[in-house]
Amino acid sequence: MKILALLLYSSAQSADTQKKRTGSLIDTSRFWVRQSKECGIPVLKCLAKKSIEEIFYAKEPVWAGQSDLSCSSATFYLEEGTPKLVLIKVVDEDGRRPTDYRYLDHGRWKACTQEEYTSRVDQIKNALNIWDIKSSDIEEPISVQLGSRGRQMSDQDVESTEMDASDESAEPGSTRPLYPGTLDIFRKPYETRVNVRSYVYKNTNCKEFKPKIGQDITSVVDGLCDIWNAEPITKFLEGTLYTKFSHNPLFRLNFEKSNGHSKELYFEKINRTWREIDDKDYNRKNRTMLSS
Repeated sequence: MKILALLLYSSAQSADTQKKRTGSLIDTSRFWVRQSKECGIPVLKCLAKKSIEEIFYAKEPVWAGQSDLSCSSATFYLEEGTPKLVLIKVVDEDGRRPTDYRYLDHGRWKACTQEEYTSRVDQIKNALNIWDIKSSDIEEPISVQLGSRGRQMSDQDVESTEMDASDESAEPGSTRPLYPGTLDIFRKPYETRVNVRSYVYKNTNCKEFKPKIGQDITSVVDGLCDIWNAEPITKFLEGTLYTKFSHNPLFRLNFEKSNGHSKELYFEKINRTWREIDDKDYNRKNRTMLSS
């Protein structure tokens, strides 16, 4: 099992405070944070609880928004415990969600294109020798310091959580602690956050998820595999999981946009990875599953 020591600190905190917090702590005052893997690369998935105007690492700015832009989430790719690449989801005043790509170049973070980002992901895989997705997940302890700037915070604002070697496993569908608002569609108990209805229809296992009153679902996962992450201005309404022997699992998700209108997204699990598909592809595969 791997161990991750993570510290998220605000720009208002002193260097002494930062130094004192370099143990196995997760500061959840501004982000929900989870360690995971993408393409075999260790990543930190940071979901903003509130508007984030700036992200920095070791006092070096990673990303700075403008007056009409804020960060909703950031995924850091790690090489030997150090962030080397980051994918930042941005929300503008019109609700659009562009993606910002950044890489670390001699201690400074620089913007890059999606093509450059993809190439640099491959470079990290080469450096870590993890082209085999089933490579060992036994790693040395990682110590990372990331920061965000929004409103100023005092030490009393910080809520921390201990992590140990049992906190993570390598496979989708495995059990692990969930941060608030996470729905793992293959894990129990999730009934504290959602109402679940399970039934069989045309020899297909169906499972419906609806948040309970007062519960917000901000992320849908399958073990360590992300399926969907909410933006600050979206709201999860319901989801339905379809499973059947010899068929790829399907998941339909309904969420509310900032304008109050609802939208559906569709996902298919291929091997160990969930990917989004369009409605025509989903309907075709769902009909095939139900009719076989």
